[in-house]
Amino acid sequence: MSDTYMEQTGGSLDSGPKTQGQPAGVFAPWAPAMTRQMTTARPRVGQPSILSNREALFQSTVATALGGLTKIEMETRRIAGSFRGADLRQAHGDFEVLVATISSLTILTAGLGHAAAQDDDRAPEYCASPSVCAVLGGVASAVEGLINRHRVQDWRGVADSLETELAPALMHWRSVFGAIGARCVA
Repeated sequence: MSDTYMEQTGGSLDSGPKTQGQPAGVFAPWAPAMTRQMTTARPRVGQPSILSNREALFQSTVATALGGLTKIEMETRRIAGSFRGADLRQAHGDFEVLVATISSLTILTAGLGHAAAQDDDRAPEYCASPSVCAVLGGVASAVEGLINRHRVQDWRGVADSLETELAPALMHWRSVFGAIGARCVA
């Protein structure tokens, strides 16, 4: 038996009757225009525009990042106590997770900072705000000091630095998210 569509011999996976149309949810450029018109979602009157949906997503991402920062602040204090306690093994594991989490949030913050200014022609007129790069630089400096103290096994120094260097840098980081959310970044 010969498949008239694929010119393959009978028994192949592609043999058998072919159907016109397409599976649900699959866009095929060869589909008749009427089919595409019936299956294409159309915005209803009064629905938010793509721009307002994009802004809502942007603001939601800023809020999520800020919530993550709040959790990092709590973990920083907890880990400082762990380095002063008896369970150093747990403290080391938590410290590694903290550093990796700060790294991820730093990347997200930089991306949000760039996105905040992306669609605005008034970038030179932005209000005074903490510079995203300056704040992230302060956080990076605090983390670098922590890593150095951790490397030389100065557990008391790690605990102190978590509370006296990293915690204030994290508090300052909070202001960056407010500026990003208002699209007021420098």
